[in-house]
Amino acid sequence: MFRLRVKLGLVLLLAVSWLPWEVKGQTGTDSLSAPEIRLTATLDKTQVPLNRTVRLTIELRWEGPLDRYEVAEIEDPVVRNLKIVGTGSANRVDTQNGRPVAVKEYTFDLQPQELGMGYVEGMAVLYTDTVTGKSHRLVTQRLQVEAVDPVPEPGQRSRWWLGLIVLVAVLAGGAAGWAVLRRRKREPQEPVAPEISLEEKTLEELRQTVDVRRPDLPLRQAYADLSRLARRYLGEKYKLPGLELTTDELLTSLREKTLDDRLVSQVEEVLRTCDRVKFSGSSGDRAEFERLYGIVEFWLVRPAERPESTV
Repeated sequence: MFRLRVKLGLVLLLAVSWLPWEVKGQTGTDSLSAPEIRLTATLDKTQVPLNRTVRLTIELRWEGPLDRYEVAEIEDPVVRNLKIVGTGSANRVDTQNGRPVAVKEYTFDLQPQELGMGYVEGMAVLYTDTVTGKSHRLVTQRLQVEAVDPVPEPGQRSRWWLGLIVLVAVLAGGAAGWAVLRRRKREPQEPVAPEISLEEKTLEELRQTVDVRRPDLPLRQAYADLSRLARRYLGEKYKLPGLELTTDELLTSLREKTLDDRLVSQVEEVLRTCDRVKFSGSSGDRAEFERLYGIVEFWLVRPAERPESTV
């Protein structure tokens, strides 16, 4: 009896081994397979005059229907020596090799602030596959553009006397500056104003961006602004790419720095609640937001109130 069972088992194993390993549907395509999605960030020029703008284009594209992926709201990029003066977005469907390609495009017009290099920091874009329900993150590279001397505006004409006036003004200004400098050298020097700390700068921006006293405060935008400012503050304070990391990655990095457990717990509460409001599409709760606002505000005023704190 035992040998008979062994023989039957071997026959069954051989039969299973001859079954095909891959089964295709009628169309030859698995409806759950995710099409490749690509993220690009480009500037339309490498040099820009001070009185002109450069366009930053963020583009997501994939083969298939436009609603296959749900892209989270893209926040304004972090820029250095540049100012955002205009934004735009568009959705379209192109054709590539006879197949539809969905395209989501976001544009930002940037104007330089002074001569020298300007930078667009890397951006993180979160998206969700509407078929599988899984979320993923794509990150762009840091971009740079050089700000150069302004160009003449249309209709301007070069006049020799205009150059002469400028030269006289420069010489007069130089003489006046030299006289002021000599007078100041004779006067007692005033104390240099102390530098504004990271906490003071962030607190001022927080109070200007989010006015919790407004009865008609747009909560959904307020949650997004609070999350952005908190991430940027934590990133600058602890030398982390706060705006590029996911919430889980940022919390892991903070724990690796052996920070106070209470601070890490507060960070987790603030960021996860803001993420929930952002991805759920809800407007959030006023009382809940005011509590999160108070937590972030406490981080920023605590160094002044408790100098002995090491966090």
